[in-house]
Amino acid sequence: MQLITLAAAAAAFFATAPTVGATPLDLEARQGAPRIRATFYNNGGCQEPWAEDTVFLQDVPVGVCQDVTVGPFQSTFFNESSLTRTLRFYALPCSADEESGNHFDIAPRDPKVPGCIAQAIRSYKVL
Repeated sequence: MQLITLAAAAAAFFATAPTVGATPLDLEARQGAPRIRATFYNNGGCQEPWAEDTVFLQDVPVGVCQDVTVGPFQSTFFNESSLTRTLRFYALPCSADEESGNHFDIAPRDPKVPGCIAQAIRSYKVL
């Protein structure tokens, strides 16, 4: 008797449960702005243990310097990129003339991602 009641309850649940389907547009809307994930390390070669991680968003104003609020750390492992524009990372903060410091670019579909960059990051901008 209990088995029949349990089976009937399960059938009623699945009959009324909404179906869930994620279309590419739904997925894109949920994920938000294009971004790249960065994991920071205290050594120069992205060796464990990692110290901090963050996500750099592409939806900041183009060409406007953004200070990095963590670190600085000696190396950064970049992965999980959905960038559609290039990000430029600087060794100097925005208060300095960042163009005079060391920098590197991460472009959409960049072959450096996933990968380790052995340079401190103190600021970035969207190009």
